[in-house]
Amino acid sequence: MDYEIYPTTAEHIVGATDVVLLKNKGCNIDFVASFLDIPPESAKNACKMAEQLGLVKTNGHGDIFYPDFPFASYLVTSNEQQKSAIMRLVLEQYEPFKTFKNRLIVVGLMQTAAEQTKIFHNLSAHRDVIKDTITSLGTFSQSLVSKGAGLYTIAELPSERNEYLLRIKDVVANRER
Repeated sequence: MDYEIYPTTAEHIVGATDVVLLKNKGCNIDFVASFLDIPPESAKNACKMAEQLGLVKTNGHGDIFYPDFPFASYLVTSNEQQKSAIMRLVLEQYEPFKTFKNRLIVVGLMQTAAEQTKIFHNLSAHRDVIKDTITSLGTFSQSLVSKGAGLYTIAELPSERNEYLLRIKDVVANRER
């Protein structure tokens, strides 16, 4: 798979996934933009990033989006904790995020981790786009924790990991009924 990171937010990705799931027989960017009341470019970036994360898929031409099950249906819930747990599950399977997270542990700086992730995965996005999108996804999913002053750390305490896994179990159990 070719990886790319698009300038978007976790909230836009969740919203785009929700719209695509709602209109599951095929949804274009204009509909996503109208439904979410965001610019078409923002809708496109959210859909493309959702595709990267395995939440939606395209018709092959990249202009019509469909939900990618089961994660699209798991993500769309009114329970914010469950939503963040599912986002974390898909995010932590995404290779550029895994690289970013590992590099953040080693170098300690978001900017440097973003630059190294860009180079390692041959991403075309600017390092600031990579940093901002990953920061949004990481904090939304509670995989990254702000320490203040623009510094972040990885959320890896055993108690946090257990809570996250229990939330995923609840989501799957509720959706599979």
